[in-house]
Amino acid sequence: MTTQRKTRHHIHILKLATGRTLHVVDVENLLGTGALTSDAVRYARQVVTRVVPFAETDATVVGVSSSQAMLALSTWHPALRVAHLGHDGADLALLDALSDDRVARFSAVTICSGDGIFADRIAAIAAQGIRTTVVAPSGCLSHRLRLAAHTVIEIPVPFHPAPATAA
Repeated sequence: MTTQRKTRHHIHILKLATGRTLHVVDVENLLGTGALTSDAVRYARQVVTRVVPFAETDATVVGVSSSQAMLALSTWHPALRVAHLGHDGADLALLDALSDDRVARFSAVTICSGDGIFADRIAAIAAQGIRTTVVAPSGCLSHRLRLAAHTVIEIPVPFHPAPATAA
């Protein structure tokens, strides 16, 4: 929610703190592959929720770049699932989810990706006074994205789930 107050020469935008966080998750980036399985997505969710607090009032957007990967996202709920087919598809879908209109409803934004494509958008969000956090696998974080965020959390690599063992 945003209200505007006009003064003689300036428009001041007053952001009303909501206490809510928008979590934006690039699962393919976290797992290092576009070939997602339900088990891998479930594992990624477990790891992310261990390092980032999720409140009931928060919103989550999870993005992928293929229709097959979209099926695997059914294990990440509640969440808005977005897809954009093709190269950098998840990134493009998630950038759309970081629109000014959507972000203005939150006090904080967490991006779970190390991709540099998010650096300018995260810097702009931070400049609006919204707390920004980046979660990325160690060694897979863009330098520009690291500098843009208020807080950075690196997840140890390897990040992949252990293979199931026969009982």
